[in-house]
Amino acid sequence: MSEVSIVIPVYNAEKNLRRCLESVIAQDFKDYEVILVNDGSTDSSLTICKSYCANYPNFALINQNNYGVATARNNGIDLAQGNYIYFIDADDYIEPDTISSMYSAAKKYSADVVICNYYEQKGEETKEHRFLLDEGLYCHEECTKIAIDLIDDVSATIIPPYSWLRMIKREKLEKPKMRYRSGLKRSEDYHFAVRLHLIIDSLYLLSSKHLYHYVENLQSITHSHINGYWSSVKTIYDDLKSKVDYEDSVHERLDVMFLQRTLIAINNSVRCKNLKQFKNELYEILNDPLLRKIIKRFSFVKNFKNMRFFSFCMLLRLHLNGIIYLRYKLKFNGQGS
Repeated sequence: MSEVSIVIPVYNAEKNLRRCLESVIAQDFKDYEVILVNDGSTDSSLTICKSYCANYPNFALINQNNYGVATARNNGIDLAQGNYIYFIDADDYIEPDTISSMYSAAKKYSADVVICNYYEQKGEETKEHRFLLDEGLYCHEECTKIAIDLIDDVSATIIPPYSWLRMIKREKLEKPKMRYRSGLKRSEDYHFAVRLHLIIDSLYLLSSKHLYHYVENLQSITHSHINGYWSSVKTIYDDLKSKVDYEDSVHERLDVMFLQRTLIAINNSVRCKNLKQFKNELYEILNDPLLRKIIKRFSFVKNFKNMRFFSFCMLLRLHLNGIIYLRYKLKFNGQGS
């Protein structure tokens, strides 16, 4: 049994997969296992995974149909033997001391979760992310506050919901059993992270160490149209609302989150391949009864995030769907030019 299980979902990652796996092999911490979960890749990713598993006895492979990253991570967790779980995305890579630094913090401070800082790489540009919170141990009510802030805070200095920032004590995923919501093809990180932070007792924020390299991939699911995304938004909202048993202000945050993800859903529809599908998806979103109910009770004074969000919510409140349609139809037309 290894101390740390590293779970790496893989889908059509042949371009960057070797860099990712070599960064794991280069770790100065050696008591780990790697679980590669090939999620129905159609390129040479599976061949690459098999070659590493053949050469390194602590590498294992799960080969599944294309069920999505949520199911891939769940299958990786189920196979994992380590006391701690850590995730890496196949397009990214880590520093040589990533596992040792996070594991040491977890052991030293008896932390249920350790969160590291990271680099963002977009093309030739690399920048360091900055957290608003100070480095250190956060316990009990402080963890709850971080979870509540995570619900609707989209500022640049928050602790993001990304799975690859977190090393998680395995027992927190087993008692009670908690997994990613299968079927979610986007926002599964967010849904999982909020639920995780609501049940943990301690978190160590390793903000001084940038240990992860997030590499933006323009071909990733984040930049592609996703069928059924609006349904996922409602599923996330309903599920979190059933699990968050706090004062009304927290439920107001969930309403804000829903409206924020309504914007994401509309931008997802903009990526449709034909105008008819774009119109149908936009109509479904703008006429959804839950959206109408939430925007009716939305407080503009208390929830001013930015002018773009404010103006979008105002158009919804005034039922000016035609203006919203025209605004996003221009974006739809522009992407094809």
